[in-house]
Amino acid sequence: VNYGESAEDALRREVFEETMLQCNRLTYLGSAPNEYIYKEVTYFTTDIFFIAYISSLDKIQLSDEVTEMVLLRPDEIKTEDLAFDSLRCMIQKYKAGRHE
Repeated sequence: VNYGESAEDALRREVFEETMLQCNRLTYLGSAPNEYIYKEVTYFTTDIFFIAYISSLDKIQLSDEVTEMVLLRPDEIKTEDLAFDSLRCMIQKYKAGRHE
């Protein structure tokens, strides 16, 4: 998130920069604490999750920073394959329908 930018605006900007897709609507899913180690330093963050609604996937164009994009239905996501506890928590919340 850039200085002076909301989480929602940062999400829209990043999705567009990385995929050329426009997020038409965002619904807040939740937030969860996260911890990760990078170069022997432990970072503590609060991760914010949204459900993004995209009108069409026809114009996907991946940036040079994206090596691969995989589209899955929620029931196809294996939470044990995810790197972060915060993401596992929010995927489980989404699958349980606790976002409506």
